[in-house]
Amino acid sequence: MAALSHVLTVAVGEWEWLESSPARKLTKLKKPRGRDRFLSEEECTHLLSACRQSSNLSLHAVVVLAISTGMRRNEILSLRYNQLNVARGMIYLYDTKNGERRGVPLAGAALELMRIRLAAAAAKADELILRMGGDLCFALPYRRGRRSGTQFEALRQH
Repeated sequence: MAALSHVLTVAVGEWEWLESSPARKLTKLKKPRGRDRFLSEEECTHLLSACRQSSNLSLHAVVVLAISTGMRRNEILSLRYNQLNVARGMIYLYDTKNGERRGVPLAGAALELMRIRLAAAAAKADELILRMGGDLCFALPYRRGRRSGTQFEALRQH
């Protein structure tokens, strides 16, 4: 419907084929609300177990950060050592999707993982903490034995 409305608007304004758009009289349909999808405890346990077995050494840490902090994929993958303050249990994000800086509290497994990464790293402050390749889409067991492709955003439980 939006495409037809746009064509009619162009036909009126740019091409001058019509005097007015008949689409103006139509009631626009509301978009259905999207559904929120969060991992169950069982799915979370299975996912973390599979991540520990992965050949990618950063995968487990990426998933733990996503589940624990609600950070976005790009925020996690662009995280640098100078944004991390394990003494305060904070990650400082300067380049966020909405353009606002914010602090993200770290606790539990996420804080411990970042402590281990920081202690093991002889890294420069502006070096990336985690390195990943490819799209982060996981096939997780779902109810009634079916398999479901779960997007990274389902890990963000905030």
